[in-house]
Amino acid sequence: MRWATVKAVFAVLGIAAVSACGGGGGGSPPPQTPAACQGSFAIDTPTYAGTWETDQASIEIGGWAPTPGGPYSGNCPGDPGYTMTWRNEGSGDAGLAFAWTSKYYGVLGPYCSTRWSTSEIALIVGDNRIRVSGGTALGEACILVKRLRDTTPPRVSWTSPADGAVNVPVTASITVYFNEPMDRASITTATFVLRDQQGAAVTGSVAVDASGRTATFVPSAPLASPRTYTATVTTGVRDATGGNALAADWRWSFSTGAVPDTAPPVVNAVDPPAGSACMATLGTVSATFDEPIDPLTLSASTFVLRDAHGTPVSARVSYA
Repeated sequence: MRWATVKAVFAVLGIAAVSACGGGGGGSPPPQTPAACQGSFAIDTPTYAGTWETDQASIEIGGWAPTPGGPYSGNCPGDPGYTMTWRNEGSGDAGLAFAWTSKYYGVLGPYCSTRWSTSEIALIVGDNRIRVSGGTALGEACILVKRLRDTTPPRVSWTSPADGAVNVPVTASITVYFNEPMDRASITTATFVLRDQQGAAVTGSVAVDASGRTATFVPSAPLASPRTYTATVTTGVRDATGGNALAADWRWSFSTGAVPDTAPPVVNAVDPPAGSACMATLGTVSATFDEPIDPLTLSASTFVLRDAHGTPVSARVSYA
């Protein structure tokens, strides 16, 4: 990626302005191109002087424009007094720039200027001549941006669960994060697959967020536990800018933990049965549970026999 932002700076007050499209640098205006803009302000890109190529899918343009009637010694007017527009002659797209006024201190003293910027301007592969207009008050200027074809494969930045994760909840979704926006249509249950340790594919759905960078596989039912699962993103997924496929399948594995037992144990049988009478004075009293019990929790204080007066009967408790 060469750069993402180009800034256009209008000429102000007595500063001379030159309008052009194209490359260049070293303090001189870029060379003229056919149908170059003939306006009253210049395009200036100090950070990227002489560089007019990018593999980005879009750019933003911004700059300063003089406010008619300045300089001002007091507060700046709230309304810049004109409308800024842009048009990408390469794609035919057009839109409004956002403008606001602010005070600027120059050689001749304070004056008001208008700061403006565009939203993201989509670029086509090849030449994009972007023409910015300030109407009759300012004229127009343009910049030629050449978008290079993106030939770099996308990469997986990280995943959730991470590779080798253990005790993953059985209700977890599986998420993969890419380093760039992806072609949403290329990410499906055929290219983003989850398999169990026997190799059987897990049924589910795939969703891609608005940025195109995050894809999530949602299983249709809770996963089994304990089990090891392997997620795979195949080379069938492509990036959004150049249609480049993932260089190789990306695989990672994780293990689910035991399903937590939240149900309390239940006594499902007792001996002697409740309501029994005329029992022998020597004998045992037992209770049977519906599941194994932790023996350390069974004692004379948790399994108690009391007489008719509520007095505990001395006994020894065992578990089998």
